[in-house]
Amino acid sequence: GSCTTGFNCILNYTSYSKSYLYDVVCFFYSILVHMKSISRALRKERRAKDYSQVYVAEKLGISQKHLSNIENGKSPISMPLLVDLCRVLALHLVIHIGEESYTF
Repeated sequence: GSCTTGFNCILNYTSYSKSYLYDVVCFFYSILVHMKSISRALRKERRAKDYSQVYVAEKLGISQKHLSNIENGKSPISMPLLVDLCRVLALHLVIHIGEESYTF
């Protein structure tokens, strides 16, 4: 798999495996492996929009400290929170698992 950080795609996992379950497991493993780069990309996008951590945290219903920990790679981010954060930051989250693509 590979990780691409940028405005339109936070995480891209591509596999040529015939097993969908294997691809899903590898995708979630790749999130763990690339958490710091994902966190840095999210922080960069928040700053580019000139949003404060307090503002974004309020929109997400989490504490500013929790958002800070996510952005610094100290706390993992759940998929639902990642999707919500991308919505707040007006980012497109595209996930590729095997031959399937999911856009949030």
